[in-house]
Formats: sequence, structure tokens, C-alpha cells
Amino acid sequence: PKAFFGRWPLVLDFHRGDALRGAGSGQGAQLPTLLTICRQDPAPKVRAAGLAALCTLLEAPSVRTWPVPLEREAGSCGAASGGNSSSSTTPAFTSLSGQVAMTLRQSHSLVFGLLHSRASGDVQSALRACGDMISCTPYSKLRPGLLTEAVRVLVPFMRGFNQLQTLDNIPQTVSLCIVALHAALKRDDCAEELSRCLFMPLNTAHLGRKLSLGGAPPPGTPVADELLGLARHVLRFAAASALPSATASSSAAANVPPSAAATGGRRRSRGSQGGTAGPVGQGRPEDSAAAGTAGQEAEGGDHPVALDFLALVGRLVPLRRGPLADSTVNLLQTLIEELLDQPGAGLRVRGCRVLEDLLPARPSAALAAEGGPGPAEL
Repeated sequence: PKAFFGRWPLVLDFHRGDALRGAGSGQGAQLPTLLTICRQDPAPKVRAAGLAALCTLLEAPSVRTWPVPLEREAGSCGAASGGNSSSSTTPAFTSLSGQVAMTLRQSHSLVFGLLHSRASGDVQSALRACGDMISCTPYSKLRPGLLTEAVRVLVPFMRGFNQLQTLDNIPQTVSLCIVALHAALKRDDCAEELSRCLFMPLNTAHLGRKLSLGGAPPPGTPVADELLGLARHVLRFAAASALPSATASSSAAANVPPSAAATGGRRRSRGSQGGTAGPVGQGRPEDSAAAGTAGQEAEGGDHPVALDFLALVGRLVPLRRGPLADSTVNLLQTLIEELLDQPGAGLRVRGCRVLEDLLPARPSAALAAEGGPGPAEL
């Protein structure tokens, strides 16, 4: 991809494509060649291959490590065009940074639109592409809001958990969404934007109606509260769907050579990440690949899907900025209690880690200043 970077215009038509405005506004809009293939080719396999090729192009190191902002702040002179301001709606020229920014926004809009497709194959391919794009897009070099839109488009797919009575047959869309959302929550370079997206009240009812994926939460429910509520729902089935007991699994694991076990874990880790290496933050090593650690900890009796989702939810607390809302604190407290009461060791460990991350939220000095413990103290 790095060597091909200079030839992007051959398939992305920088100067002919028109940037899409939002996930649902691409009807009739001119698109670059590769993006047109992803959306309009009659063969599902070709559309999926086009998305894979697009993600490979966007994974070029030149994009992830772009040295300057790709876009200027909204309202600034020559924003997103790299040129001088003029009375005309079309800039005199588009800089290379502006071309890259336009392509990134076009790609996101295309994928967001495919998430609303009636074809299940297109939806699954778009979810895979979401995980890849979120990992490699330099959101800190773009105007804020694109990562927020990605999270808000993905969250309704998690509502598929509400329709389940067991963890034995998880829909592929839910599994793919866990991977994509985990990639988003690992973007510590966008912590401020993620904090606003996750913890501020948001009306998500319209997303639920568009995607028809289970009941949406009450208007104004923060995204973090919805994910915490889904985590509690998953835990209700975790014990019943757990793998064989920790004792039996430990005995079986004792007969496996350490090197073979470690190799299997590494293979699973690479597969779960889809081969991408995005600009993620400096999280704990155990959070570097949710599915990889889940596969190893599942030997202790926990269901891997429960471990994957709880690893995602565990990323919420470190992203907070400022005091948490009482509703979020109450959900966290109940979730920690339920995690610590699980039969499997892996989920109990998750509970300890969430509690460890939450403790600094209310330092002793702040409690003393208020004259006693507050609702955020667990």
C-alpha cells in the first residue's frame, strides 16, 4: 500500500469524486471507481472484495502517520480544500491532504450506508470494513465527529443481544460489531471525542428504527449506559453457556505443551484483529486483542463471547472525563457485583479490572471536601 499511495487517483478519482454528506445521502452522488464497485457491483463477492481492497489502501502507513492536519476547523478559510477561499462553491484546487480527507470521508459514508443494506453479506462485509477503517483512520487529523458517527452507527447492532436467550448461537453481525467497537474504544488518541460520545446523553431512538435491531433505549440514554445494560444481559446467560468447569479445563490444559498453547493464542489474536495495526493507545497488554485473550481465558470455564464483550465494556471507564452520571455509576456497581459472582475465573478477573479502573474516579481528597462518600463511591 505504501508504494501504491502515489497511484491512488487511478482508482479513487480524487478530482472527479464528490464527497458524500452522511450515511444516507449517497443516492445519485458521483463516487470514485473503487467505491462505486463496493456499492453497485451486482456480484456480492466483488462488492466484498472491493471493500477489502479499499481497506488495504487506507491501511497505508502514510495515512496513519500523516504529519499535518488533513482538514482545517469548520468555518476556517479554505477548510478541507487546502486552497484559498473564494466566492465559488468549488475550490480552485484540492491539496493532497484535502484529497486524502475527502477519500476517508467518502469511504466512511459508503460503509455506513452498506450497514443499512438488506443483503446480509453486505452488512457483514461493512462491519469488517468498519473495524479496519476505525483502526487505520487518523481521526485526530480530521475534524471531530467522524469517529462519533462510527460508534453511533455500530451500537444498534449490539442490541442483537436483547433477542438472545443463550450465548451458543451469536449472530455474526454481533460478533463483528464487538470487534469494530473494540477498535473504536482503543483509540486513546481520540479520548476526548470518545468520552463525549459515550457518556453524554444521546437520543439513539432513530438509529434503532433505521436498523430494526431490537428496542432502542429511552431517549437521552448515554451510549455507555446502553453498553453496560447489555453487559448485564449477557452475564445472565454466561453461566448457563459457559464452557466446561475450570477444574476440568485446567487439567486438560496441563497436558498441552506451553509453547503450543501460546502459539494457538497468538494465532487467534492475529485473526481477531483482521491483520490491521491501527494507531491505538497504550492500553493494558491484555486489552490489545479482546478475542485472543478471551480464547485463552475461556479455558477457565467462561464463554468467549462474554469475555470479548466484557473486554470491550472494560474500556469504557478509562475513557471517562470528569464525574460519571449517577445512572452510569449504578450500572457499573451492579455489573461489578455480578462479575465477581460469576463461576468462571475470567469474568471475575474482568470485574476486578473494572473496579481497579473505577477507583481513581473519586479520590479521597474529593470525598473529604464534600463531607462524605458520594454516589460514585463503590
